[in-house]
Amino acid sequence: MANWLFLLVGAAATGAACTYLLVVPRRWLPLPGALIVCSLFSATRSMDHVLKTSEATGLIGMAILLSGLGVSVGFWLASASLPLLADRNREASEALVSSASDSAVTLLVLSFAAPERYRVRWTAWYVRRLLESGALELPSSAIPFVFLSERSRYGAIGDYLPARASTTAIVEQLEATLREPAIGRIVIAWGEGSLESSKGIVSSVAASGGRTIVVTLGADGSFRSTEAILELESALESVEDCRSLLVAPSIWHSGRLAQKLVTRILDTTRGADLKTAGVVLVGEGQPEAWESHDQGWRERENYFNQRVRLLLTERGIREQHVRAAWLEWQTPDVTEAVRHLAALGCERIVIAPSTIACVTLSTAIDLEHMVASARVAEDVQTVTLAPWGDDPALAQATAEAARQALEHAR
Repeated sequence: MANWLFLLVGAAATGAACTYLLVVPRRWLPLPGALIVCSLFSATRSMDHVLKTSEATGLIGMAILLSGLGVSVGFWLASASLPLLADRNREASEALVSSASDSAVTLLVLSFAAPERYRVRWTAWYVRRLLESGALELPSSAIPFVFLSERSRYGAIGDYLPARASTTAIVEQLEATLREPAIGRIVIAWGEGSLESSKGIVSSVAASGGRTIVVTLGADGSFRSTEAILELESALESVEDCRSLLVAPSIWHSGRLAQKLVTRILDTTRGADLKTAGVVLVGEGQPEAWESHDQGWRERENYFNQRVRLLLTERGIREQHVRAAWLEWQTPDVTEAVRHLAALGCERIVIAPSTIACVTLSTAIDLEHMVASARVAEDVQTVTLAPWGDDPALAQATAEAARQALEHAR
């Protein structure tokens, strides 16, 4: 009986090790690999003992069946446990404080930049949020392959995403641009984490007397920004005289930001006939299940795109040649928009991430693939711009939003 039990346990351990082989960062791959070897060795020895101590010839089939069952159970249990790793995601507790003054107001810059490198806990948190919000329906056995996809995407860009570095650069520019004595601290609140347990944010707000302004560097008013602000409010309940956050206006209301995007687009059309130029304004998109929690996100992004479209039209690009598209979750996607403009006779098409604040895996990998998938004629040129990143115009728009909120606070 003990040999059968060892066989089942060894097979289950093999299945669990196979799961974590798909999940762990590349530098950790030898660990689950070694566990697989040990588990297989243990299961093989147990099977050998079972067959040697039994006179029934039909037990070999039962042993193989039990081994397969054990591997399946181990794989399933390990897969189902992956979202639980989200409980230990504490990236927001490392919030960056860019000024040490103890004056009146703390400015929280809410950013949704993904980690520089693949992280299991961050991916677990993202998957868990999608599952719990109903945005994604996925059997437990498929969850490890989501992690594998994320790890592979990081590997495709050299295992480094500059999103957080550019966000930090924006904050540094913001500190120099604001020059507001009423703002004592500028803190980055990483929105994709456990904001409720962020000691760095709480201590900064407490040091400034509880007066707090939050400005969103990204999809303002979306489900994830609303969720993050609620978590911030929960985290600050322990701070005396800080009952709620003052939310700054959306950075996408900035006319200067719209003008800068127009300039970037037109710089790529020099020497071309503007009447045969087309523009695709790309947004990040969000799952349909999150739309019920939308608090003006779509309206803000549409407002910004409409302003950009108007400015482009004034500069000579036809209005019907300016299209909005989404990177993921929503339609029309970039491929469809590029095909549409090519069908209208556009000879040069500019794909511009309009309301995407920093580089994402989708902009780094998927965007070019989506453009290539349009399969336009060879005489149609396509130019893909990068997201805003550390563009000074983004820092200026953030500073404008902070000043407006500060005026309201006074």
